[in-house]
Amino acid sequence: DGLVKTAVIVVGFEKQQIIDAFGDGWGSMNLIYVEQARPRGTGDAVLCAERYVGERFLVLNGDDLVLRDALQLLLPHTLCVLAAPHSQPWRFGVVIPADDKHVKEIREKPRNAPPNSLVSTGAYMLTCEAFNLLRQCRPKDDEEHMLTQIIPALVSRGLSYEITEEGWLPITYPWDVLLCTWRLMRQLTDASIRGRISHNVIIRGAVHIGTGTVVAPDTSIEGPCIIGENVIIGRGTSITRCAIADGVHIGDECELTECVVYDHADIGNRVHLSRTVIGERVRLGDGVCTDIEPLGSDTVRSMVKGELVDTQLSSLGAFIGDDACIGSGSILKAGIKIWVGAQVPHGSIVDKDIVK
Repeated sequence: DGLVKTAVIVVGFEKQQIIDAFGDGWGSMNLIYVEQARPRGTGDAVLCAERYVGERFLVLNGDDLVLRDALQLLLPHTLCVLAAPHSQPWRFGVVIPADDKHVKEIREKPRNAPPNSLVSTGAYMLTCEAFNLLRQCRPKDDEEHMLTQIIPALVSRGLSYEITEEGWLPITYPWDVLLCTWRLMRQLTDASIRGRISHNVIIRGAVHIGTGTVVAPDTSIEGPCIIGENVIIGRGTSITRCAIADGVHIGDECELTECVVYDHADIGNRVHLSRTVIGERVRLGDGVCTDIEPLGSDTVRSMVKGELVDTQLSSLGAFIGDDACIGSGSILKAGIKIWVGAQVPHGSIVDKDIVK
């Protein structure tokens, strides 16, 4: 609140989910939705918002986490890009400084970039001149119109850069949801208990529990942890550093560690999960567990578009899409993904992705 007055959100595929989630405002900030008719790139998306912005405006990627302190670095500038060191810079545009203030060049995904090179976060402070520059470099109908196409022109006009060490987390892979959630929960400093807590419940650290939530006896909850409204947590269950949304049911004698659980998931008894993301309305039978250790390497590797990607995490659970159903006694191996609506039979050992 207070950083910007109005945010223009450019939407397209599944736009209604975003509109339903955020409505017409967030705190004191007004939200305006503009539809991009076809996904034709970031430059085209920026042009879609032209009529709603002023002389200066911030540009952010909708699927990244950029924290408030990092955004504030851009505010004093007219033309500026937010840069950050990254362990895998070849995934991004690498910022080449001209000096300690200005950008010489942004090189797109150079394979030879050393680890922890400065990369562009995709967050910019721009002026309305950017719209004219984008119109001047419109591509052919079948080509994407990217914001990065005007970088040379911005550099010639004095594009500067600011560096954030921890204020940006890109959400590219499924496990980035976990990393971003953990980063946000680190900001919790106090407890807020609005639900009904039974006897012999141990709560440690910054734990937020919403109204209508019921925590059964002999349960332990360790923060930082966020538990939404109308959640049922069964007897003898242990929850450690998790984010649990509204309407979730968790059975007896479960163990959930560093998990993200979305709305109305139903988790059976004696379920043991670690570093796992559970989608909306997922059903987990009794005794489901994750095997989080990597196989044959120091870090977990997960298949993405036919290629094994190093997650750089020493342990990792599973990623379960909305409305999936996992049968009782199933074991989910490290880094596997189960698609929306998939059905996993009882007693399965899931060691590869399941696509519906």
